[in-house]
Amino acid sequence: MFLPAFPTFKCDNMICGGDFNFVFNLDLDKEGGARRTNFNARKDCFTLMEKYDLIDIWRDRNPFTWHSNISEIHCRLDSFIVSRHLSFKVKDAFFQPTFHTDHCMVVL
Repeated sequence: MFLPAFPTFKCDNMICGGDFNFVFNLDLDKEGGARRTNFNARKDCFTLMEKYDLIDIWRDRNPFTWHSNISEIHCRLDSFIVSRHLSFKVKDAFFQPTFHTDHCMVVL
């Protein structure tokens, strides 16, 4: 999914954020519903993160999961992955409710 788009990509500073539409960790990032995610996209993302030394900054700063009262199924789909060496420059990473969506916005 991601990897063919970056065959010779070179950059020291990367920040990638948005709705990844998969969970990184089924135990920490998903509650309720079927125990599944888009495993192919997740695998590609982990490969990309390893290749470019990226981290999930929200998970790095928040080793716990979250809770929502909106529905019975909770999935952390929105995230930022950043270059590991930039992590000290990130002051905070947190969720914030938004309007007209079932997602919470990740603020970096």
